[in-house]
Amino acid sequence: MINWFAGYNNGMTARPKRRWYQFTVGGLLVLTTLVSLPLGWFTYQRNKALKEQQAIDRLHKTIRDAEMAAQPQAIGKPWKEVQAQFAAAGYRPHSSSELGGRQRYLIREDAWAPSNRTRHDLMIDAYVCGRDVYTKLGQDDEVTIIAAGLVGTPNISAKQAINERIYPPTSAVGLCLARDEMVEAVKEYPILKKVEITYELMQDSSGYFVPNYGFSVKIELGKSPGDEHAGMRLFYTVESNLDPSLDQNGKPLTQGFVPSSALGDVWFRKRDQWTTP
Repeated sequence: MINWFAGYNNGMTARPKRRWYQFTVGGLLVLTTLVSLPLGWFTYQRNKALKEQQAIDRLHKTIRDAEMAAQPQAIGKPWKEVQAQFAAAGYRPHSSSELGGRQRYLIREDAWAPSNRTRHDLMIDAYVCGRDVYTKLGQDDEVTIIAAGLVGTPNISAKQAINERIYPPTSAVGLCLARDEMVEAVKEYPILKKVEITYELMQDSSGYFVPNYGFSVKIELGKSPGDEHAGMRLFYTVESNLDPSLDQNGKPLTQGFVPSSALGDVWFRKRDQWTTP
């Protein structure tokens, strides 16, 4: 009886042996590869986005820093005094315009280059009040506006510039290239001839200045890389959050302002088109 019960108990309580899953070396390699592929793609995309954002920040910061360095020493000062300061700093005269008494100086060649290595020179514009188009600048004429900016001549198709992200989509220039009026203009003038982007007090659609800083973007289009007989210019303003708004006395309106690299709204200001024989 005892032996039967013992045998019965042993038969009922016997547990099957645990079976362990086994992998070959090749299987482990395949599994490791499958797991690492999405991780590698994610890391690549993250690094790519980080590098692009760094390029955008360099683009905007290069312009903004040049503006803020020159503005305190120039605004409200006699042009002859400012002109002497520019010369002492190594700035070179570049061009001038009778309209608004603009005087353009070259600060640094090749100050910023996009992925295709198109040279962008750092310039500064001084707008001098009181200039008479029939006379030379007077001793007492004052500088009323300072605008630092980058000037580049890609001379490639706008489509190529967008596809190759020459100007990243979230940069001030990239945002303007994506605008509807730009898309329409490119149909007739497909070549991105010239780009100018400056940092200054913004202008509204009437040309009046508002107490906010932003990037002014001028994009020049043409029919072909070598054709200078026809083209179109489009003008934009892109809100910036790098500096606070100012009151009528030039004092910050926002207490505890925290600068941000994020851009605000894009305003289309105007366009002009020309054709020469």
